[in-house]
Amino acid sequence: MRKIPGNEIPKGMQLSEPESEPREKKYITLAEANYVADIRRAISQLPYNIEIQELVVTEGKNSPPVIQLVVTIT
Repeated sequence: MRKIPGNEIPKGMQLSEPESEPREKKYITLAEANYVADIRRAISQLPYNIEIQELVVTEGKNSPPVIQLVVTIT
């Protein structure tokens, strides 16, 4: 049996690409864009009478914003 040196691989085999370090995702924030106003505008354009009772935005570092919305539709 032939020994293969540690830094050589058999013919026809390929080394897999080294895994790159995970990049930090960039999420939208209220400081960058007033997406709450866009949400309110979109709701107001619906063909229903919708009243927003509560709208809570939670933004955390390295996570997408979470929006809790309580509405009354009449």
